[in-house]
Amino acid sequence: MENFNAISWINTLPSGWKAVKLKYLLEQGKGSMKVGPFGSQLSGKDFTDEGYWVYNQKVVVNQDFDETDAFISEDKYNSMDGFQVETGDILITTRGTIGRICRVPKVYHPGIIHPCIIKFRIDEEKVLYNLVRLLFNESNMIKDQLDFMSNATTIDVVYSEPLKNVYIPIAPLNVQCKLTSYLQDKCSDIDTMTADIQSEIDMLEKYKRSVITEAVTKGLDKDVEMKDSGIEWIGKIPYTWNVGKIKFYVDKVGSGKTPKGDEKLYTQGEIFFLRSQNIFDTGIVLDEEPTVITDAIDAEMANTRVLFDDVLLNITGGSIGRCCIYKFKNRANVNQHVCIIRTKKDKILPAYMHYFWISNLGQTAINLYQTGGNREGMSADAIKNTPIPIMSIQEQKDIVQYLDDKCSNIDIAVSQKQEQLNILNDYKKSLIYEYVTGKKEVPSSWQN
Repeated sequence: MENFNAISWINTLPSGWKAVKLKYLLEQGKGSMKVGPFGSQLSGKDFTDEGYWVYNQKVVVNQDFDETDAFISEDKYNSMDGFQVETGDILITTRGTIGRICRVPKVYHPGIIHPCIIKFRIDEEKVLYNLVRLLFNESNMIKDQLDFMSNATTIDVVYSEPLKNVYIPIAPLNVQCKLTSYLQDKCSDIDTMTADIQSEIDMLEKYKRSVITEAVTKGLDKDVEMKDSGIEWIGKIPYTWNVGKIKFYVDKVGSGKTPKGDEKLYTQGEIFFLRSQNIFDTGIVLDEEPTVITDAIDAEMANTRVLFDDVLLNITGGSIGRCCIYKFKNRANVNQHVCIIRTKKDKILPAYMHYFWISNLGQTAINLYQTGGNREGMSADAIKNTPIPIMSIQEQKDIVQYLDDKCSNIDIAVSQKQEQLNILNDYKKSLIYEYVTGKKEVPSSWQN
């Protein structure tokens, strides 16, 4: 049974066009599709600080063939003949940001594919790479098919068999050439508009952070007498303020943990289990189907339970520094990548603590106090010993009210810009769909 929404275009293609599974568009011969190494074929001990490239998801997503962060030795490279990349190989991401592709250029760094990459080669006498790239990277036509074949609401992994069986709309080569050139031209215009709007969003976000930083370091009275805080990266603060370590103003600082056992065993219940990807500066964003745990497992995690008004701070990974306040009535737990900060409310308001961490001060503290060989995260001790400007509770209330009002207006402006991006993105996908399925023809007046 086919998914109507995913491939409803199959029976409406123009005369002379056809829908062909990807496996019939691959180059002939062994090795036209190769899944990345697994298990002992490439383990952590095989990675080195320099040497031959390991083409990972970062390379593919960024389309960057000049820099990587993963290498293996020459001996290891020579032992992995079937996984070596060559000019013309198409690499596809299979974990995380899934389904993104890029093609290895003529000039490239010798290397192998990462376990999270599949490589394949197409017969360009049947299908042009530019058409394949548009379908994978700029539309949902391939993702929707993979989604359906995974029998899940979202796809977490791309496997080779479903990939081989996705349908590609195939027009005669001369038509493919014309429509891909036209779409690249139109998509370039859309991308320019998108970049301009994103630049405006970035400026608004930067302005918001500067407003927060000004308030938590200088207060609201522009004429107040200032003094040296004694901390270089905090600078001057109002004369009546002090600076103290966070540990003196909190009841709890500690990270969560992941329950033992198979995750599938604890997906029933009413207690939220939150990860770093749920934590954003503007609040908690629950998954479409929130992960929940049972009372029994919650009891095992009593020391990491989240309470209403707890401040949650991401302490590892790419989202380190994102911070919000827990405002749900449901009980909750967090994993080890999220730190719970429970303030003494007669000393520090949770909202003020939140604004501190998302200000330039908090972000500077995170950069300064990360621990580990690669400065890989914030420990509970580092958070406890982070200095923070302290003022009266009434001043904190005034600052929080001011920032709530100010940031709300900025967030509305950002939201409006984001909606414009969503409209442009949907328009691009619709445009590609209409032309690659022959619903529309390239205007005769268009010149490449």
